[in-house]
Amino acid sequence: MKLLPSQNRYASQACSGSVMVEFSLLALILYVLLASMVEFGRAYVLVQGAEQAARVGARELALLPLPASLTFEEALATPAVLDRVYDANYLVIDVQGQVPDIDGNPGIGGPDIDAYFALLPVLNRALRPLMTRETVALGGALGERDLIRYPGALLLDPSAPPDASGLTVAIPQVVDRDPDGVETIVWRRVVEEVRASPQGPVPSTESPFSVLSSDAGLVALRIHVPFQAATLGSYRLQGTGPSEPNLQHPNLAQDSAVSVAAGSPQLWGDVIPSLDSDGAYGGPYGLGSLTALNTEVRPFRRLFTAQSIQRRELPLGL
Repeated sequence: MKLLPSQNRYASQACSGSVMVEFSLLALILYVLLASMVEFGRAYVLVQGAEQAARVGARELALLPLPASLTFEEALATPAVLDRVYDANYLVIDVQGQVPDIDGNPGIGGPDIDAYFALLPVLNRALRPLMTRETVALGGALGERDLIRYPGALLLDPSAPPDASGLTVAIPQVVDRDPDGVETIVWRRVVEEVRASPQGPVPSTESPFSVLSSDAGLVALRIHVPFQAATLGSYRLQGTGPSEPNLQHPNLAQDSAVSVAAGSPQLWGDVIPSLDSDGAYGGPYGLGSLTALNTEVRPFRRLFTAQSIQRRELPLGL
């Protein structure tokens, strides 16, 4: 049966509409698959980089001739360690203020940055693959800065030397969430000693780094690296199991409601309240913010930890 011209037109429009519906459904699935592949690829790179950095840091500290009774924190503050192994002042680098232009090309590019990192302590060089470069709006008089930064929360460091960026990094560890997904956190350092309470002061008899402890001179080093997705939001699982729909239960991005757990050690820098919250690691707590269904939600996140243990090589007088 031959269709009339008007019927042909309606049939063509119906066909086009069904194609659009099918494409939208398939595109959603493809987007989720692509975003998952990219993000979990990033997570794998961060884990591998943290493991390599932990091995490098533990080995270098084990070989460095330091007084046998020092604690881990005391060792990190010695000039020898700051010069050769690790300096927390270089977790954030102000590109324009710290990196010299050596190649004569416009802007600070690869050769300039390579030459700068080549002069840093060995563990800082090992952490470079985990760092990102971005222009960060610090807000207020701090303005915008072109930063190479370790992922986490940016802090103002009042004790930073004049040749440093004046910024450092703290790692937020989420220990609890309220019914809206708003976080309670504790602060962790990028590099810590492996022990029950790595942030508080510890006597020489309890620090594994000291030969006065029962562990007798171990370098037990731990590195934290937060992974926060740039394209995947964070939602809470429901009590009925992982297959239960959770679209109505996002972890909301509300920096003003974030709290620090009672009894947490004092922070070693100052939180920047005016820090822009957009992006995977934005906001004063470094927890980030993404827009999903017209709602500001947290990125999907995991806190990865890599550790390495080496025996210190020390001559002891008996």
